[in-house]
This record gives sequence, structure tokens and C-alpha cells, in this order.
Amino acid sequence: EAHLHPQAQLRVLKSLLADENSKVQYIFTTHSTQLGSSVPLKYIKLCFNSNVYSLDNSSTALSEDDYQFLERFLDATKANLFFAKGVMIVEGDAENILIPTLAELLDRPLYKYGVSIVNVGSTALLRYANIFKRKDGNALPIKVAIVTDLDNKIDENGQIDIQNGNISIRQKDIQKKYNSTDGNIKAFLSPLKTLEFDIAMGNLYEYMDRAIQIAKKIKSNKDWITDEEVENIQLQDFSIEKDAHKRAKIIYEPLEKNQASKSVTAQWFAKLLNDDKKNIINLIKEDYEKNTGVKYLIEAIEHVTEKINW
Repeated sequence: EAHLHPQAQLRVLKSLLADENSKVQYIFTTHSTQLGSSVPLKYIKLCFNSNVYSLDNSSTALSEDDYQFLERFLDATKANLFFAKGVMIVEGDAENILIPTLAELLDRPLYKYGVSIVNVGSTALLRYANIFKRKDGNALPIKVAIVTDLDNKIDENGQIDIQNGNISIRQKDIQKKYNSTDGNIKAFLSPLKTLEFDIAMGNLYEYMDRAIQIAKKIKSNKDWITDEEVENIQLQDFSIEKDAHKRAKIIYEPLEKNQASKSVTAQWFAKLLNDDKKNIINLIKEDYEKNTGVKYLIEAIEHVTEKINW
């Protein structure tokens, strides 16, 4: 397959799948994401640690509806989950861009651990997680981290709207839905609202503020900004504002009002972190110790790699 054009791979595969009357059984081994995304899930067997795991409906926690959904949306960009030693399932571009940067900064590069990020581009995270869940409630021997937002509503002061109910109960309900009984699959939730809001609650708020302001400027300039314009962007003064919730609300507002792109924000935020690595590590460590900001992202990275020795 390595020497076949992707379209040629599909032609061979489709011709074999169409031959329903054949009494011949075909067995393929492959590392092609093109083929992995094109073979119906029920036919796939994952080989891991000398064992073979079927993905048919008698083995997985997938419902018939899940199978139909995944056959529509599980494309070659997501099929890398079949070839990974660890998987991070995320709901959007921001996490997809930022998490590898954080992992590199923390000396836990995802490629070193054979970890794939699957960006589902929606909230259909559970459908992908159920690929790894078995009928008995356990999971494949592959660590899976599901990174998602808690999406609480906030008031004008950045405080959580009391109509959301008990946050800890909501967190437990979501984790119960996603987590496997053996601990291999775990959900990691933004503690309050979204990735950007929660990061703005922690030590990296100035970097997030700058990234959002740059993204806002780019949107008004039709996707172009000069180095000089980046340097001249005026950051907001939060020296007097001691309430982290209010600060996060102000920083996050351009994203909430669709004045800036989340993916552009994440791209610039990652760049700003890389440009100031020495200082960033200390700030991230403080976030981790204070249980705020990027801590939940760090815990997700640790789950699929290894614990960080601060």
C-alpha cells in the first residue's frame, strides 16, 4: 500500500468490498489512514500487545447509530486513532493546535509517546471514545484522554450563572459518561467555561490577552498582520483588577462576540508561549500547583504520556 496512490488504494478496497458473493476471506494489515477510514468499523481488528481486538458491534460500546455516524465522519484525518499508542480526542481546532505545544514545552512531545490527536470538530466526543470501550465497561489497553469544555454560562462579572446548578455534580456526570471503569479512558474538563476563558483565569492570562487581540486585529485586516503591528498592540491593564473572573470575562469577550477567531487565537497563543519558553514553564508550574488555568490540559497530557516531575 505504501507505493499505491490513495485513490488506487480506495479502488482496490472498494472492488473487494463490492464482491459480496465471493467465498474468499481477505485479511489486510495496514498503516494507511486512507484505508483505515474507508473500511467499515465492524470489519476492523486492532492488534495491540500481541492481542487482537474486534471493533464489531458485539465487542465495542458503540451503538448502531454510532456506527452510522462514524462511517459518515471518520475520515483519514481522524483514522490515525487506529495506529496510536495513546489518543487525545478534542472538540476543536484550539485544543488541536495548543496541546502539542504544551506537551513540547513540558518535555512530553506527543510523537515520542505515539500519541495521536483526533479533532472531531464537534461535541460528538463520546462516539469516538466508544470505539475504545468494550461491552464489559472496560477499554482497549490504550490510554485515551477526552478534552472538552464545561461550557458554563457566565454573568457580567465572569461568575458562573447559578442557573447552571452544582458544577461539581455536572463534572461528575460528564466524567461518568466518558470514563471507562479501568481508567484507560478519562475525560478532562475545562473547570469553568472554555479553554480560552479558563486559561485567562490562570497565570498565562497576558499571553491569552495578546493572542486574542492579535486575532481580533487579523480579522479586521483580512488575515494579515505585520510584525510591527503585533508589537504595537496595546494590552489591557489588569494591574488593578484582582478578580480573576472579571479579568477572564474581559479577555474572552472578543471571542464570545465573534470579533476574533479561536483557531487564529490558538495559533498565536502557541507562538507566544514558544517565544518565551523559560518564563512560561514557571507560570505553567504555578497554574498546576494552584489548580487553575492550563492544569486540566496538563493532566490530559500526563494521562497519555507520563507524569511530569516538576
